Amino acid sequence: MTMLWSAHKIKYILQCPRKFFYKSVMRPRAKEVIPAHFARGNFLHQWMKKMYNKDGTLKYKSADSYANSVKGPWKQIIEQGEIQGQKINWRDESQPYVIRDQIMKTLRKVYELYSNQLPPLIIEERFKSEFEFGNEIFNLTGQVDEIRVDNGFAIRDHKTKERAPRKEVLDYDLQFTFYPLIIASLIKSNSFDSLSSKIPKILKGNLKSALEKTKNMNVIEIASDISLEYHLMSKGEIVNVSKRTPEHFYELFDTISYAKELNEKYRRENKWPVNRFSCNECTYIERCYEDSQNNKLEEITKQSEIFSKPCMPVKIINKNKTERIKFPKAKKKKLEQSVLNLD
Repeated sequence: MTMLWSAHKIKYILQCPRKFFYKSVMRPRAKEVIPAHFARGNFLHQWMKKMYNKDGTLKYKSADSYANSVKGPWKQIIEQGEIQGQKINWRDESQPYVIRDQIMKTLRKVYELYSNQLPPLIIEERFKSEFEFGNEIFNLTGQVDEIRVDNGFAIRDHKTKERAPRKEVLDYDLQFTFYPLIIASLIKSNSFDSLSSKIPKILKGNLKSALEKTKNMNVIEIASDISLEYHLMSKGEIVNVSKRTPEHFYELFDTISYAKELNEKYRRENKWPVNRFSCNECTYIERCYEDSQNNKLEEITKQSEIFSKPCMPVKIINKNKTERIKFPKAKKKKLEQSVLNLD
């Protein structure tokens, strides 16, 4: 069975196979219950798409008007108690309004930054690509927050944390390794032609120049030349991330190969073990705990041994105690350092 692999799927199967089961194997998919700060992140990503008109000009005249535009939609989310089909677990009655104020504060910072920049080439687009490496076929997918183009291509990823991770973590962040590889494949296959209707006219010249530079480059060379940017939304800052090297991509293929082996193993054995160190912010913990306690596992797969051990709710006091995940096939084994830091 062919599976589309994303950075998040790799994270799930390596960090907690049971979460991978709920997210990527079980159908219909189990409903997620997300904490309030997840809802904030989802909403901010949605609202980034609403900043520009189709011609690339700013839709709002000021930072305040952009921030105030969220009040009505956020009120609906509070009333519905969910976002994008995910139930929100509010800590108390005041939290939705605290989160709203945080969103508005963040959007003012974002507007101040973006009002002095060219618009993105592409916003919030999901891409798919197929690669052959070491006699294996890899089908990859990823939703890229922004593709930008000036002197060359750049990928910008929006993050809602209060501070950026250490450089050593960003240097081997899975998403920042996935995205340039997928985008490079699209560039090489001339797939941007199909996206022409979404590209602002004011960027057509920049795009043409950037594509011209890649004419005599292979996919790995193109991917290694793409600039990477970590957008720390709460501060209105851009953190430049080191460009990826060919070694990053070779390690990535080794890691995906290992994830594929685990997926086949767990499906074959029909057992999806739980990693209790990852329960603290798992969006499936209620369903997982309920299934384990109420013996509902047979309703899921007709085999009660689907889980190798019962799930117990665990509160992690110190995340740093979480064991690092091993990647036996990875050449430098550096990607493992970023798995637990993936948003």
